[in-house]
Amino acid sequence: MTEIVQKIKTIRWQHLLILLLMVAVAAGMDSCSTSGKLTKKERKAQIEAAKKQLEEIINGTTTKTLEQQERTVNDIARKNLNDKDLNAMIDEARQVLKEKFADQEKIRQQKVDAARAQLLD
Repeated sequence: MTEIVQKIKTIRWQHLLILLLMVAVAAGMDSCSTSGKLTKKERKAQIEAAKKQLEEIINGTTTKTLEQQERTVNDIARKNLNDKDLNAMIDEARQVLKEKFADQEKIRQQKVDAARAQLLD
């Protein structure tokens, strides 16, 4: 038992700590190597994916809720992909969502009015 304690005491903890620190720094540098810019191929793929999502929203074929659709449109707009067709689709999708929200509010208001009329009668 005393031999084990002796060996533990002889380990140079400073060297071990420095080695672990160097490994952590080296591992962290790999994640910082990208410049953050998209290649043309990646940008084109993102634009196509965004257009597909926006088409579903515009055509009303998506299964997402209105809030999720709005979040999707805002996320796409925040990416600033600077594509003329995509920007037009974003505007169109926002207009469609605005109309859907207005219709939803109109239906809700009609239900409230109907319930209020029933209570007053």
